[in-house]
Amino acid sequence: MYQMLSEENMWTLKSDRKVEKIMERCAMDYTDEQGTQSLIVDPLDPAWDAYFTDQERDEISATNPLQLSPLTLEMVQYLKKFENMVGYLDDIFDTTSKDHFNPKKNANLYWIGQPIINALVLCYCDFLGKKVHSESNIFAPILFMLDP
Repeated sequence: MYQMLSEENMWTLKSDRKVEKIMERCAMDYTDEQGTQSLIVDPLDPAWDAYFTDQERDEISATNPLQLSPLTLEMVQYLKKFENMVGYLDDIFDTTSKDHFNPKKNANLYWIGQPIINALVLCYCDFLGKKVHSESNIFAPILFMLDP
């Protein structure tokens, strides 16, 4: 994939190094699936410590930063439902499961609730305590829960 990229279109840092060339080297070094295999560079990922200098990671972070919209009042009110539930996973799961937001009509609330449920499923299956080798392993806890 990297060899098909045109070097003249690659991102050149102030250090005169090409981001995609560095990413290719990282992708070749890793045996576990990682963002570089999808042309994703996350300068906050500690995997990059050995490949980019601190200044280069700062430059990458400062280039076209994602601008998030502020939370709506409705979103803040929904999240406040959970503020006294710290450590009570079943309560959080039950509360979130009762809310069935239509992703078309209530997209903001849907996109808040779904990741909460997904994260709780991972906790219930002790997925975070297991070694994950690829993104495809993310489906393992869901299949585990469905297995009778």
